[in-house]
Amino acid sequence: MPCDSLEQLVDDILIEILCGLPVRDILSVRQASKRLSFVTRTRNVWHHKFCSEVLGRGPSLSEDGSRFLSVSSSDLEWRTRRAMRLHKKWTAIDSVKACTFEVPAEHGPARQVMLVPEAWRILTVHENRVLCWQLLDSLDSGLSVQPSGEYAFPSDDAPRLVRDSAGSDIIALGSRTRHQMPVIIFSVAKHPSFVERHVIPSLPGLLVGMWHHLLFCDTTMPDVVEDARGIEIRDWRHHGGGTVLCPKFHPSCGDLLDLQIFSCHLLVVWDAAIAVYPMPEIPEEGQTIAEPVKIYLFAERVSRPIAFTTCRANLDTASAAAANSSTAAQALTIIARPKFRPYGLVHSVMRPLIGDTSDFPFSLTRIPNRTERICSALSCGSSGRGIWIDCKSVLRCSPAPMMLPSSDIQYTVDFVPNPVWTLNTRLNPETACMDFDEGMGLIVVGTEGGKVSIIDLA
Repeated sequence: MPCDSLEQLVDDILIEILCGLPVRDILSVRQASKRLSFVTRTRNVWHHKFCSEVLGRGPSLSEDGSRFLSVSSSDLEWRTRRAMRLHKKWTAIDSVKACTFEVPAEHGPARQVMLVPEAWRILTVHENRVLCWQLLDSLDSGLSVQPSGEYAFPSDDAPRLVRDSAGSDIIALGSRTRHQMPVIIFSVAKHPSFVERHVIPSLPGLLVGMWHHLLFCDTTMPDVVEDARGIEIRDWRHHGGGTVLCPKFHPSCGDLLDLQIFSCHLLVVWDAAIAVYPMPEIPEEGQTIAEPVKIYLFAERVSRPIAFTTCRANLDTASAAAANSSTAAQALTIIARPKFRPYGLVHSVMRPLIGDTSDFPFSLTRIPNRTERICSALSCGSSGRGIWIDCKSVLRCSPAPMMLPSSDIQYTVDFVPNPVWTLNTRLNPETACMDFDEGMGLIVVGTEGGKVSIIDLA
């Protein structure tokens, strides 16, 4: 339709037409007149394009991208165009922007790094405090950061930061080494940098995970009483109330590595096995003991870093319900460093079983190694795009189709051997910390000596 004809339409009809146009056509219409320029910048248009082009196509910004929908129209446009640009160039990234900054020596090296993409911030965790850095990007000076806040933890203890794996802007801060310590719940997406939401005076174990209102702690330390060992789950919104315990089912299952929500179940991942539990329902009082639905053994013991991905776009509620049915089951790829080998990765796929009518119709299959390189750091997004670092080289991984016996075509992760960036410092796998946001194309890496590197792939 010619732009002259668009000028004759009322705003409501014009906005509806713009929502159906590709982004490049919207930008062309913008050049036609002052009125069209104004209408192409309205929030309704970019809300629609953000949902369809970003949240609906795999380069998702988080497990729950809905929290981005409260940002301004110009910010939605910028994020949409950025995510589409990254999606287009992902398979052949030839140039990136990067910067490295040094944390003041009194804070020591970063123990953890975390991206807050909706606020364009970075959190770094140090000996007794969490620092917040505002990320700046300009055409003249490129990437840079400036300090924007900090939160001090008790000086005699090292903090651990846990983000909400469901994708909200909520994080939890607890002790890295001691149980019976307080846990503070923050919101970090708005100003000021740390908005305190709730304080739990004492946690019986170490903080290890968070999903929506559920808080997970590990009570398997030697100094915790024998009958309370496992993963204890509570509702952080309630001051008292009950808990659910997922007990450590056998001493030989090893150390706790991670937790994952998949197909409406909780996966507790140990270095030798995966225990699958139904999603917990927290009682009003007391403690209930959860029994595993299934237990899977790894073909080889694994260690951190570990990553999970379904190699598909994030889904809205209706689509997610459909995807959990047997006709649309998805596979879960689990990638981890081997515990007793210095090289390669243990690559496993939890794939759906055709005709299985159990509550959790999946089997765990190991597939051949995709790489024999050392892996010091690893992070994958839900779409299968991810970043891994060997010693100094920053490399990509991408979704790839696979065919397994007695199974439909599924997707897993394949590794791209060509580096997109090389760090100045060799990473130690035991102390390396890295975070990657697949929608914004940002990587942050903490290295020894208090240096933090930021790499912008978009």
